[in-house]
Amino acid sequence: MAMTGSTSQLCHVVLLGLVMLMVGQHALGQTPCPIQCRFCSDNTANCSRKSLTAAPTSYPRGTTDIDLQRNNIRVVGTRSFTRSETVESLKLNGNKITILRDNALSNFPNLLSLDLSDNKITSISAGAFRNLRLLRTLFLQNNKLASLGFLDQVPSLTQLNLSKNKLRVIGETEFSSLGNLHGLDLSSNEITTLHRRAFKNLRSLRNLFLNHNYNLATTPRFEFTTEYLQLVDFSKCALNEVPGPFPASVTDLRLGFNNIKVVNDTDLSNITNLQILTMNNNKLQIVDDGIMSHLTELTDIWLRQNELTYIPRRLPDGVKRLHLDSNLIQTIELDLFTNRSRLEFFNVQENLINSITPNTFRGLQFLNTLNFELNRIEVLESNTFSHLGSLSRLLLGSNPIRKIEAGAFENLANLTELSLSYISSEQFEIMGRFLPEMLRLQKLDLRASPGLAAAFMTMLDNSALSNIPLQLLTSIDLSYNDLEWVSPQIRAIFPHLNFMSLDGNALRCTRRLKWLKDWMASTNTITFYQDEELLCNKPTRLQGRPISSLGDNEWASEDEQDTEVLSDPFSSQSQADQAKAPELVPLAMTDDNPEDGKKVRKEKQRNKKGKGSKSSSQQGEKTPKETEASSKPIKDNPKKSETSSQKTETSSKQSETSSKKTDKKGKKNKQGKKKQSDAKEAPKKGQKDRKPAATVE
Repeated sequence: MAMTGSTSQLCHVVLLGLVMLMVGQHALGQTPCPIQCRFCSDNTANCSRKSLTAAPTSYPRGTTDIDLQRNNIRVVGTRSFTRSETVESLKLNGNKITILRDNALSNFPNLLSLDLSDNKITSISAGAFRNLRLLRTLFLQNNKLASLGFLDQVPSLTQLNLSKNKLRVIGETEFSSLGNLHGLDLSSNEITTLHRRAFKNLRSLRNLFLNHNYNLATTPRFEFTTEYLQLVDFSKCALNEVPGPFPASVTDLRLGFNNIKVVNDTDLSNITNLQILTMNNNKLQIVDDGIMSHLTELTDIWLRQNELTYIPRRLPDGVKRLHLDSNLIQTIELDLFTNRSRLEFFNVQENLINSITPNTFRGLQFLNTLNFELNRIEVLESNTFSHLGSLSRLLLGSNPIRKIEAGAFENLANLTELSLSYISSEQFEIMGRFLPEMLRLQKLDLRASPGLAAAFMTMLDNSALSNIPLQLLTSIDLSYNDLEWVSPQIRAIFPHLNFMSLDGNALRCTRRLKWLKDWMASTNTITFYQDEELLCNKPTRLQGRPISSLGDNEWASEDEQDTEVLSDPFSSQSQADQAKAPELVPLAMTDDNPEDGKKVRKEKQRNKKGKGSKSSSQQGEKTPKETEASSKPIKDNPKKSETSSQKTETSSKQSETSSKKTDKKGKKNKQGKKKQSDAKEAPKKGQKDRKPAATVE
């Protein structure tokens, strides 16, 4: 469309105005926004992601922030920038810079923050940072630096990140001029040698990261002058001993994923303000008695995935969380904790504990969580968990428990979750009634525990219990238990259920089970199964029929006899459906950081001593990131089509394994092997209901 005369005149006026503005800026000494940049506003020149091979030399007057990240700049030299006394922040990260020459940035005398990370820098000239005496933060991570010798020009630095470079040796003088430095990150380098006075002049140092230096096996006796150091991270190195000494000010010491075998009585003597000690995934066998007794500020101890055979003695009363899972602990000594203890969380999952002495935890008035899963406990004696008024979670799954004595759970007034899943014992005895001792219970897990589930049904059918309802219980898992019958007392004892899983049972559809069909038809607020609709297993004429489809006159009488054996109604269940079932995997964490969410599963040193069988937890449920440093848990996948001769051979192998008293994992495997009946196969734990765990190295 042709322009009208007035429109054409307007365009000429606008263009003339822009030209005059540019001329005026130059006349006044002002520099326009470089045409290579995206925009210049609010004192920021944004020239990022423009594929620039060289930076614009000049920027508008008053610019404080220059963003040149994610370009293709290769060299920064003396003439790369014109002088500006207003620039405070320069981002050159994500380029292809290989070299910084002398006086490369000296034209920015008031620069406070410089980001050179994610480049290919192999060399920085000694005078590259000349005239940057006000620089506070310097980011050089993820480059290719092999040496340091350029830091004496930046005495005001408070943060220095040198992680993910090629540094091998840290000498005495590299950081000698950085008296104001607060944070130093040397992680993920190739460091093998540290001078004992490498950090001596860092008088203001607060955080020191040396983690992920996989070749760092020994350290000297360090000399520190700082009184502010709080966090020291040597995780994922190759240390054979506890490094140090460190200032008394240290509150968080991370030594996970090393090769430390012994903690001596002097290793922690100076760190009187220590609050968190992390030594997961080492080879710890000895922790001297009382070496932590003077650490009155200590609240968290992480010693998981080691080779300890006992719980360290004389721990401070102030410890709140104690992580000892995946060790070789056989017993918990009486009087290990005093009645002044403030312990809240205690985890000894996946150890060799075969019994718990009554009243071991008596007096622990703050104890909230106990985890004994994947041990060898057979009997819960009277007063085992009595009078723990603050206990909220009690996890006892994957033990060969065969008896619960009267009073084992006495007066657990605040218990909300009880797990007794994957209990392998076929014969189970419940002495007395424990439900009235836990009236605030909300979740009860009995999955894949056929002997216990049968005894539980018998206990529930005692009419005396119907007068003691658990008003707060909303979830009960009875799946994969070979149950032929479910007590109608459940409705009265647990009046507010919204979940009652009956998957994988062998229901006998006689008239005394008709109440269950009526209940299912009368409510849409309760989940009765997760994978497949509840089916009849017996009698044979009803085998495979959904119980919801049975008419009032189709239910069998109690004395109806089966005249033939039909195929397993559950045999059509696909292996994909079987794979949905959860598997109990030890709670695990990676990295020496309790906030890390990754999951860790390391083969124990015990396997070298003839302990290689799969644990029952790995055939059955749960999770601790750690993540980060893990090996995958071994999982079983038994097939229903196994021949009788194969079953006989498997059974004999189980018997041989269980006879070896020193074989920890063989013992645990025995717990999990008998989790299936003739009618169906128990689920594997690990894909559902995984419990979160705090992540730590």
